[in-house]
Amino acid sequence: MASTRGLVCRVAPDEILLVGALDDVDELLRSAGVAMAEIDPDALALDVSDGWDAWELIGRDAGAAFARLSELDLPEEGFVQGEVVRLPVKVLTYGSDRLTLLIPAMWGDYLRERIVTDCGAVGVTEVPT
Repeated sequence: MASTRGLVCRVAPDEILLVGALDDVDELLRSAGVAMAEIDPDALALDVSDGWDAWELIGRDAGAAFARLSELDLPEEGFVQGEVVRLPVKVLTYGSDRLTLLIPAMWGDYLRERIVTDCGAVGVTEVPT
C-alpha cells in the first residue's frame, strides 16, 4: 500500500516496513509516529535504513532474472517476502520490468554476487548509481 511519501509493507501481523527515499526519513518517521500513536500509544517507529541493502532488477527481463534467484510468485505490483538465493528478502514490484530487492545489509554483497553470476545469461549487468 502506498502512503503519500513511502510504501507500506505488512511484514507481520503487528509490524510494518515503511519504504521511502533516504531524504524523507525524518518526515516518514514523524508521520508514522503520529499515525501509530492513534492506534497503539506503545508502538515504535525506528529508522533501520542502515541495516538494509537494496538491489534493483530493471528492464524487460527483470522477471526472468528474478526467476533464476527464487521460486517466489511475484505480484504485478506490490510487496512479497520470502526466500531468494536462500536468504530472507523483501521484494517490491513496480510492474513487470522493475523489482527492488531489500536484504539485511550483511548479505548485500552475497546477493549482488548471486545476481551477477546467476542472471548474466538473461543480460543482467551492473549500473553504477
